[in-house]
Order: sequence, then structure tokens, then C-alpha cells
Amino acid sequence: MFSRASYFFNMDTKHWTSSASTMEPLSPFISLPNEIVTQICEHPDLNKDDLIALRLTCKAHGVHDAATKALGRYFRDITVLFTRHSFQTLVDVCEHPVFGRSVRRIMLSSIRCGRDNIHHKRVINALLERTHPYGYNDGYPEDLRRYKATNSATWLKTLHDVSVRIQSYNSRAQDEDVFAKSGDSLVLLVQAFQSLARLDSSTTVGLTNQECHGLGRDQSFCAEETKNEDELWFNALGDTADMIATALLESGLLVTEFNIETCLNLISRVPVTEEILKTQEVTTNAMFSRLKEMRLELNEFTTCLDMFNAPALSAILARSTQLRSLRLGSREPPRHYSSLHTSRFLRSISSSYLETLHLYQLELTESSLGQLLAKTCKLKRLSMLNCIMLKTSWISTIKQIKNTLPELDDLHLFSLTPCMVRAMPRLVEEYEAKLLSVINVRGHSCIQSRLEETIQSYETFADGISVMLVEGGDDDPW
Repeated sequence: MFSRASYFFNMDTKHWTSSASTMEPLSPFISLPNEIVTQICEHPDLNKDDLIALRLTCKAHGVHDAATKALGRYFRDITVLFTRHSFQTLVDVCEHPVFGRSVRRIMLSSIRCGRDNIHHKRVINALLERTHPYGYNDGYPEDLRRYKATNSATWLKTLHDVSVRIQSYNSRAQDEDVFAKSGDSLVLLVQAFQSLARLDSSTTVGLTNQECHGLGRDQSFCAEETKNEDELWFNALGDTADMIATALLESGLLVTEFNIETCLNLISRVPVTEEILKTQEVTTNAMFSRLKEMRLELNEFTTCLDMFNAPALSAILARSTQLRSLRLGSREPPRHYSSLHTSRFLRSISSSYLETLHLYQLELTESSLGQLLAKTCKLKRLSMLNCIMLKTSWISTIKQIKNTLPELDDLHLFSLTPCMVRAMPRLVEEYEAKLLSVINVRGHSCIQSRLEETIQSYETFADGISVMLVEGGDDDPW
């Protein structure tokens, strides 16, 4: 049956054709049964632009509008930029009878323009790097002079392009200022959430610092277009979280999961913890205290001391007093010296109702993880993947899991390693990493048995190595 549909729609040229008459190319398509039209619209080779064109064709000729339903998949996961155009597009999508029902997740960008340094040499260099092989870098003066001398026309075009980019950036910054001062961002967000609330659909909300797939991405200058983010952008994480919280409460939209995807090395203008906690405190507490599930994923840990995002994230975790499920991790492998910020987050977790805890790609300390496990006696599912324990063995934590989590029924440990443990012989460290490379057990009794076996195996091996060290006088065998 589908071969008949393919006859009328050439997937290579993506032009409508007709075997009857080239003067009336749409006649066969209009006469097709709804089932055939649906198969055409759901064809995997159709991209977003194809579906938009196909939808317009269906609407113009009053035929079965399967293209609208197929196009809805592009609105399942929405990122919203802090621009009027992006917020208004969100409202239009949520109010649409088909697209609105397709929405499953809405992420608001917390990125804002910081125009103070727009004419700084480093910023100009960051813009030049996109269009010129040597940039504005003093490290390559001879290359730069040679290039300018032999490619003057190209160099002038580069400078023109940079000027255009600066103007585009300034334009977004001005639009942001007007949009923020108008207060329309909250009004539009409430309107969008109200539309979703009427549909009674399951929706996840949150905030992100990724703008590459945002609504209206082609209408606005975005953070991904520059490399030097610290100079051009700041992360209004606290303000964005407050806006989402207020909109959720005013709209009546119920969400159980809140996602945070952010990067800790962006400058934040949310001043300090006290200010974050005071900003619309009643509103945000009311919203976050209702959350049952949260996913906090950090793009990167950094040793930068000006970690103004960390207090904002800690405040959010502290407010979420009813969490049943928490996923906390990093997109990148764990870095040394990131445990300070991980510990801050773990200590901020205030919910005593956690049943599911998933930690991944983090550098941990025994004290902070131990304090968290002590607060989560109702934990039923625990997973830790690719995590590092700093300056101590994992065995004390394994014992705590075994002895203090009576309801634990699902345990998944993968690639847990100790790091920088001076008192631990290298062979013992390697053996511990091998023991904790994979532990995947279900059922409380099976978990108890497996952990007891792991502890005994470790202690037997460690004692044997200690005896060898005493007898052989070698501090680091093999």
C-alpha cells in the first residue's frame, strides 16, 4: 500500500508529481485515503521542513491533516530562550490543540546577556575566532600581519562580520532588557502553562544553559555562537527558577519532575546565597516543596572560586523537601577537586523521603555521602556510576549501605574507584576498584549477601597485603 503513496511523492526530489497531469499535481494526493496520507506523513525520511510544507498543503486543500500530528514530535522537548519571540512561540504551541498535547518537557534557558565587556579585546577575539584563522591573538603577530597583507579583502570582510555579530549581540541584549522590564515573560509563561494544565498531560519543566535548539533560535543571537561565554553571558539560574516556580503556582500546572541542566563555570549575577533564598521565597518554597522527582545534571565542574551558581542549586535542593527520586550527576567524567561542590549539593538535600537515588560521574567524599545516606533510610533504589571517592576507601560507605538501608531492594554500582588514598597500597586500591567495577543486585537479602561477600573479600586481601608489607618492608609492592 505504501508503494502507491511513494508514487505520488518522490522522496529524493521532494516534489509532488502526478501520473495523470502535470497541470494538476495535487489531484492524486487529495484523493488518497487517509491511511495513505498518514503513512506518507510518518515516513522517517521527512524532516521538519518537509512536514511543515506537507502540513500547509493538507490545510490548504482540506485533506486529512496527519502532517500536523507528525510535526508534533518536534514539540515534545522544547527549549525556550529569554526572548519575547521564543516565549510567544511557546504560548502558541501550548495553545494548539495538537501540538500542545505533544509537549512533554519545557526547558527555560537561564542564559542572559552581559553587555559590560562587549567591546573588550578578549570579546572581540572570541568573535574573530569564528571567522578568522588567527583571530585577534597577540600570540601570532607575524601570521596576522602576513594574512592581512595578502588577504586584505578577506580581512575587511572579517572585521565587517565581527561588527555585525556585535550588533546582533547588542540587539539581543536590548530586547532582553525591554522584555525583562515589561514583566511579560511571567505573563506569557503562565499563559502557556495554563494551556497545558487544561490538557491534563504529564509535563516536565526545568532550566538549561543550552540554547542551540531553542524556539526562535534563528531569530536571535545565541550563546553557542561565541566561545568566550564568561565574557558575554551570565547564568541567571536563581531568577529563572523563581520565574518557573511562580508560573507553575499561578497556572495550576502540576509537575512532578524538575530538570536542571547547567554549567558551573558561567558567571552568575544572582549575588549570593542570602539573596537567592529571599527572592520570592514563599513562592519558590511552595513549588519546590511539592516536587517528587528531580534531575540535576551539570555540564562541567570547575575549580573556579566564584561559584555563584552553586548556592542557587543548593537552595533549590534544600527547598525540595518532598523528593522521592533524585538524579545528580555530570555530563563529563569526574574531575579532581570538584568534590567541594559535590559535597555542598549532597549536604543541601533535605528530603527524608527519597526512595530512588542515582549519582553518576561525581567526585565524592566519605563524609558528605555518609551524611546523605544517613538521611535516606527509606531508600529502595540506589545507583552510583563512574564515581570517585576522594582520599579514602569505598569500603566504609559499602558497610554503611549494608547496615543502614533496611528497605534497599535495588543496588547498582558501576566503576567506583578510590582516588589519592596515601595510606592505601596500590595493589589494594586496584583490588578495590576491581571489586566495585560492577555490582548489580536486586532483592534485599541478595544485596546483603553480596555486600558482605565484597567486604570480606576486600578485608582479607588488604590484611594479606599488610602482612606482606610488614615482612618485606616494601611500601608499594608491584
